[in-house]
Amino acid sequence: MKMSGRISALLWLVPISIAVGSGCAAMVDVEPPASAQLAQILTPPPQVSPTTLAEPEATLLALTPAMERFLEMVVPADAGTQEKLDKLFDTFRHNAAYMIDYDGDATLTADRAFHQRRANCLAFSAMFIALAREAGLDAHFQEVAVPPSWDAQSDDTLVQFRHVNVSVKLDRGVNGVIDFRMDRYSETYPKRLMTDSEALAHYYSNISMQRLFDGQMAEAYVAAKRAIEADDNQSFIWNNMGIVQRHLGNLELAEASYRQALVIDSRDWSALNNLSYLYAQRGDVEEAQRLRARGDRIKLRNPYYRYALAQQAYRRGAYGEARIQLNVALGKKRSEPRFYYLRGLSLWHLGESGSAISDMKRAIKIATEDGRLALYQRQLEEWQDSQG
Repeated sequence: MKMSGRISALLWLVPISIAVGSGCAAMVDVEPPASAQLAQILTPPPQVSPTTLAEPEATLLALTPAMERFLEMVVPADAGTQEKLDKLFDTFRHNAAYMIDYDGDATLTADRAFHQRRANCLAFSAMFIALAREAGLDAHFQEVAVPPSWDAQSDDTLVQFRHVNVSVKLDRGVNGVIDFRMDRYSETYPKRLMTDSEALAHYYSNISMQRLFDGQMAEAYVAAKRAIEADDNQSFIWNNMGIVQRHLGNLELAEASYRQALVIDSRDWSALNNLSYLYAQRGDVEEAQRLRARGDRIKLRNPYYRYALAQQAYRRGAYGEARIQLNVALGKKRSEPRFYYLRGLSLWHLGESGSAISDMKRAIKIATEDGRLALYQRQLEEWQDSQG
C-alpha cells in the first residue's frame, strides 16, 4: 500500500461532549469553584449504590491471547516499521474476517472492539494502538479538531462531536495517521497527541453520556467520576460531569463543574453555554446573556464554524449567504481547499463562473488528499466543458 506520510482507514466520530442550547466558550471571568465543592462533586450522591461503585474499572489497551495470535499471523516479527503498519492496516481493511463495523455507540475497550468487530473512533483507535504497540510500533492516540458538528438528542440537548484517531511514528521522522473516516479528516485540522490517561478519560466520559441518555443516572455519575480520576485536566470531562449533576438535580454542583471546566479552558463553548443556561434557569438573565454573547463572538471567529454555517446555507440554496461566510473563513485560513471548493460551487450558482473556476483551481492547487483532488478536478472539467 502506498502512503504519503500517513495511512487512512475508515473511522468515525463519537460524542464526548454535551451542550445544552447553542453557543461556545469565551475569555470570561468565571470564579473558580472552592476546593470543598470539587471534593463534593467526587463524593457519590445518594442515588449511587455501593454495588454500582464496585463495578470493575476498564483496562482500555489490554490484549487477549486471540489478539496476540492475530498479530503473529499477520505481522512478521522481523518486518520493518512501514511493513508492520501496512500489514496491520491492510488486514483490517481487506480481510473480511477482521473488518470492523462502525457503531457510534460502541465505546469499547481494545479487546472488546476486536472480538465484537464493531467500534467508534475511540474504540477502534484503542484496539489499533494496543495491537500496534505489541508489534513494536510507536503508536499514540491523537485528538483532531474537526469542524463543528452537532446532533440533537432532545429539544434542549445537543451533542458536540469530537474526533480521535491514531498517530504512528515511522522512519525518518514521518508520522502515519490511521483514521477510520478519511472523508471527515484533513491534514489541515489542528491535532495533538493524547496520553493514555487522557484517552481513558475520554472513554469513561463517553460511557457517562451514553448512560445518561439511557436514563441510568447512577451509572452515568460513576463513569463521569472515573473520567475525572483518570485525567482531571480536560475541560469537557468536567463539563460532562456538570451535565450529570444537573440531571441528578444538584444544580450547585453542576455550576461548580462548569466553572471548573472554564478554569481549565476558558474557550470551552459547551461549558460556557451550559453555565449560561443554568443562570437563565435560576433567573440570573443578565449574567446568562453576558456569557452567551461573549461565547457567540468567539464562535464566529472560528473559520471552521463559518464553514459549517456556509454548508448549511448552501444546502438550503442560500448561495449568497454561503459566499459571505466563506469569505470570512478564507480571511482567517487560506490553506483549506474545501473553503475554496464550496465558495466556487456557490459562485457558480450565483452566475459568477469566472470566479468559480478560479476558486476551483485554487482548491486543486492546495489539495493534499487524492479523493478530494479528483473531485475538484472533475468539477473544474465539467465547468470548462460547459463553457465550450
